[in-house]
This record gives sequence, C-alpha cells and structure tokens, in this order.
Amino acid sequence: MDGKWDVMLARTMNEKLKLAQGWVDWLKPTTRYFVDKMNDEVRTSFAAWPERLVVIGTDKKIVYYGRQGPWGYDPEELSVFLKEHYTSSIGASARL
Repeated sequence: MDGKWDVMLARTMNEKLKLAQGWVDWLKPTTRYFVDKMNDEVRTSFAAWPERLVVIGTDKKIVYYGRQGPWGYDPEELSVFLKEHYTSSIGASARL
C-alpha cells in the first residue's frame, strides 16, 4: 500500500472517523464497517489489535472470530462464512 495507511493515531473522534472513511472509500467493502470509540473499548474487549474481523450474532454472542491481522485478516474467509450461515436470512438486496 506504499505507506498510505501509515498514519498517526487519531486524537479526536472526528479524525478517527475521517481515517476510517478514507479506508472505506479505498477498500469499497460490501459489508458495513464500524468505528470504535476513542477509548478503544471494542478493540480491547475482543483482543483485536492490530485488527480482527468479528461477527456478533443477533443473540449478541460471537459467531465468527477471525485471526489477528494484518497477516490473519481474511475478508474472503469472512465472506464465505457469511454466505454459508446467513445468506438465507438476508434480503436479496444484500451484497456479500
């Protein structure tokens, strides 16, 4: 990525959101992304440093817990998981 994402840590929530939006604009994901609060509550709760893909079921339990990134970060594996487990419960307009 030629250092594009070698960025300073955000100091404000607005900075964090701007960095996240840049990532989403570049990646063009087909799934929704969420941004953690400034205190990184979710990251620390799920041991998700530097990154980890996690799916929380409707019962609020973890149903998919990806390997730690960046080497284990595998969006394709997550896509397969979602297709295998949730395609029938997702409307036809969903993009997986």
